[in-house]
Amino acid sequence: MSSTYGLAASAALIGLSMAAGVARADTVDADAARGSDSVVVTAKRETTPTLDAVPGGTAVISTANLQAQSIANTADALAFVPGLFAQSVQGGEGTRLSIRGSGAGKGGFTWGSGIQVLLDGLPLSTPYGNPYEAYEPNAYNAIEVYKGDNGFEYGAFTLGGVINYIEHTGYDSSPLFVRAEGGSYGYQREQVSSGQVIGPFDYYISLNHYNSTGYLSDSAGFSNRLVSNFGYKFTPDLSTRFYFEYADQTQQHINSVTLANFEANARANIGVIGDRINPGTYVVADKTVYVIDGKSTLEVGIEYQKPPIHDSAPSARSFWDTSDVSGLVKYKRQDVLFGGHESDTTVAFLPSYVLAGSQLSTYNTLTTPSTYLGSIKYGGSNNTLLASNDFAVTSKLWLTTGIAGLWLNRQNQITNPLPAGVNPDLNKTYQTFTPRVGLRYAVTPRIQAYANVSRLVEAPQIGSFAQSLNSAYTGYVTTPTVSNGVSYVLNTRNLKVQSGISSEIGVKGQTDRFKWDVDYYNEQVRDELLTTYAVLPGVDPKNPNGISYTENARPTVHEGVEASLDATLWKDQGSELTLRQSYAWGHFYFAQQGPEQKVLPGLPKQTYQAELTFNHASGLYVSANVQAVDSYPVDFANAGTAPAYALAGASIGYVEPHKKWRVFVEGQNLGGVNYVSFTSTTGLWTPSAAVYTPGEGRTITAGASYAF
Repeated sequence: MSSTYGLAASAALIGLSMAAGVARADTVDADAARGSDSVVVTAKRETTPTLDAVPGGTAVISTANLQAQSIANTADALAFVPGLFAQSVQGGEGTRLSIRGSGAGKGGFTWGSGIQVLLDGLPLSTPYGNPYEAYEPNAYNAIEVYKGDNGFEYGAFTLGGVINYIEHTGYDSSPLFVRAEGGSYGYQREQVSSGQVIGPFDYYISLNHYNSTGYLSDSAGFSNRLVSNFGYKFTPDLSTRFYFEYADQTQQHINSVTLANFEANARANIGVIGDRINPGTYVVADKTVYVIDGKSTLEVGIEYQKPPIHDSAPSARSFWDTSDVSGLVKYKRQDVLFGGHESDTTVAFLPSYVLAGSQLSTYNTLTTPSTYLGSIKYGGSNNTLLASNDFAVTSKLWLTTGIAGLWLNRQNQITNPLPAGVNPDLNKTYQTFTPRVGLRYAVTPRIQAYANVSRLVEAPQIGSFAQSLNSAYTGYVTTPTVSNGVSYVLNTRNLKVQSGISSEIGVKGQTDRFKWDVDYYNEQVRDELLTTYAVLPGVDPKNPNGISYTENARPTVHEGVEASLDATLWKDQGSELTLRQSYAWGHFYFAQQGPEQKVLPGLPKQTYQAELTFNHASGLYVSANVQAVDSYPVDFANAGTAPAYALAGASIGYVEPHKKWRVFVEGQNLGGVNYVSFTSTTGLWTPSAAVYTPGEGRTITAGASYAF
């Protein structure tokens, strides 16, 4: 992506933001503004808190956004959130997620790090990461994003922050809803759901099926999911909601290719790596809310999940058998102190434990019968105790403070069958704390300026500690030197907690025709947990064998600008022309100055998305969109890059006036651009480095839905 493009994108956003700033800021109706698509900036607290009470960067993807387009994967659902880089690895459901440079080097088929994932406020992230198999965007009423440390009240202190998936309930659903999509490369997605309120009881049940033969050869995938919840109001002040989810998923792995292979034939696949099979993930949870009085509320929740994974490759097969339990105890209170100053206080305890029996076992499939290579039994916990307060210093100025204590444990018990190996154990405990201070100021009733300073903390994932025994340190990463291209010995590593100081300033608000959020953040990070991948020497490139490993880095810096702007350009008699834009500039680099300074690989410096939509009063709509991604290095030496790209799309559809049914046809990458959707981070790029995964080609999708 050229600097001219970056300047043009910045100028467009700045120009529209200036127009929004001088537009008239009328008083907004508070009840209407509590919806997820509105911004409320007032000195008075809301009885139903919104993300706008957070002095920092946040975003909401609403039902309207999720239902207006084809949602083939999580990347589609999380579009237009600046600073959030979500890319489907090969067009399927495996999605790489990063916010503000978090999880650099993590793949789309691995349990992610750097982002805390929630189900209606209940923690889904565990000491071994974020299993993604159960995520079903088509069953969500909204998706909340808290960037960086702005998810403090949820116990998230990572670089990335929080993604909170909020399911539909009987209160916002139809007794029967059906939706079907189909399109290029064998893509199919069907959904049948039902939700109702029956006296004090309500329910929501959604069945979802996905299937695709894949754009790339040997990249097929399918999944089935059940998403359900059942609520009951014992009294107006006491209610509970039970959640049950089930998912099974199979996705073929493909080989990454060299840059020359990609440029010669982007659709070719040099050998199949194998299958990632999820035979059945279970999520069972419950959250009970008790309104103690008009000033205080108690929330108590518990969640259990079991996400087994069978991961196969030509040279090895791994079996993950893991399970965990997490909890939530949160007390919230509203007071009026010191003669009229409003004060909102939250105290919470958030535990998460890996259950006994969690294990990874690996087998060499090149031998007959398969040779047992070793296993790791996992244990560990995350325990967080936090307190925060939001205090009205004046009628326009609010001060947010918080403090959290963390007790984090990681356990590995390794069994090596090889004579040269030992059976090392790891039992490591981290104790630390994180404070937070923030300010938000109501410039007008609908425009808010904010700033915050926080400490960031993240412990290594449990799986990060087990590495190859035969490795040599070369600075901030290790380079495996395994002589046997098949068998290697597992050993425990000593990893530190990643920590840092984050600061952020910004402004968000809305007028009659504009809604915007612009911020600048800077994160000074020590011991950042970086993951890279090395292909072992002396093996057939069609049958690669490699090692993914994690290391603490020397000091790094994550800084950037995030900007979003929704504008109503024209409106008349029920018809309107709207433009929404999202721009992010992110500079992630090693703090060392001088000619040796390197940029962190795997993430673009600039991204831009825009969509122009015409909605006619009859229900007909037409839209055109563009997504542009800057080039970026693929290795820590910054020797190789992934090429920049720009994709154009369009859609046309019709929504029945009562919104009972809709139909649409959508095109993505209409120019048929060959682009790289994902790169495997490596230590030093060479022309023979097979680290590039091509993205999908031209795609046409048609869909229809009906709410009975």
